Amino acid sequence: MKKRFLPLALLAVISANAQQSEKAFALTDGNKGGYHWDQVREVNLKTGEIKSTIFDGKTPMESKVVPINMQSRTGAVYAPTNTLGNGAAALAFDKKNDRLYFAPMFTGGSIRYINLSDKTMTPHEITFDQKLNEVDMEATNLTRMVIGADGNGYAVTNDGNTFLRFGTGKKAQVENLGGLIDDTKNGAVSIHNRCSSWGGDMIADAYGKLYIITMRQNVFSVDPSTRIATYMGAIQGLPAEFAANGAAVNADGELVLSGAAYTKGYFTLDLKTMQAKPLGTNVDVFNASDLATSNLYGQKEVDNSLNKMITIAPAEISNEAISVFPNPVTNGRILISFDKAEAGNYTIELADQAAKAISRKQVTVNTKGQTIALNAESKLAKGMYFIRVIDANKKSIFASRVVVQ
Repeated sequence: MKKRFLPLALLAVISANAQQSEKAFALTDGNKGGYHWDQVREVNLKTGEIKSTIFDGKTPMESKVVPINMQSRTGAVYAPTNTLGNGAAALAFDKKNDRLYFAPMFTGGSIRYINLSDKTMTPHEITFDQKLNEVDMEATNLTRMVIGADGNGYAVTNDGNTFLRFGTGKKAQVENLGGLIDDTKNGAVSIHNRCSSWGGDMIADAYGKLYIITMRQNVFSVDPSTRIATYMGAIQGLPAEFAANGAAVNADGELVLSGAAYTKGYFTLDLKTMQAKPLGTNVDVFNASDLATSNLYGQKEVDNSLNKMITIAPAEISNEAISVFPNPVTNGRILISFDKAEAGNYTIELADQAAKAISRKQVTVNTKGQTIALNAESKLAKGMYFIRVIDANKKSIFASRVVVQ
């Protein structure tokens, strides 16, 4: 089949539209108004309407669960074997691997996921060491989770003292980065304060930052590299009784909020003005403990900047077997994933805007899904670059632009 090569400017527009996904998910009770968060439903984040039930969290774990017994202040023992255990308040959608990640409450050391492409919806578990607060079990619940622009998952406990990063590949590992650190400018509003900063949800933007929207309607930005949480202010325009427990970016680039006990509608939030307003006209929605999409806040802004930066129009070659991420690059490292590529020898070429090669790297791919890090030794200057993959027959099989922020 003869391939068509489109000008880069046109491809950038197509890519911008494709990056925003309509898929959105909510953690809800089985009934509207209920509070046992064990149902995962697909939701329309333009209207707030539930589209379908994706997963019943009462499903038993089919793989062996590491027994974890925890004592609450009342002496009750929690050792749930259902996938969502005693309910969950942390949900994240990994579009690249078509997975939904969640963390059951009162079950320390456990992040679980289902593969949406697997018709059996078999639950999987990643276990890790977690120091639990035996005096106050609620403090160590993971209640905020998201997939960042770098492709990694991030999760934070209620008290902000455990900040996790987890891989989304085949050999997923959980890394405890430590506790979040209050910015010196935060004043009396600490990320660790129970009254102002517990609960809620977390989103990621296209520039590598994370944002925590707390149950009490406060917002913090988080730099994953430093763990510093900066207080941005209180949300304006929400009803006083609205507990902001779910947050996600919809396909229009709007930040949408759901309430844990509020069924009269969802709200959108502008992070620049901290102003919230009702989402559409829907006044009858499922209350949700968490929302999740793969969309990054500010992605449209980045895509518009991309189009303005284009000065040449080299041909891009699409290939579903190979992908480049993150894009834009915020940490100086470009990752090339041979998702479905055949085993063999390849050459990866990095070129500048003038299509002049900056570096070439010969690699051997042994398994599908293998990821190669490019330019790990030194950071690239900000700007637009071009990635090309050449096979053993010296044929270009993949080409794509990438932006370094």
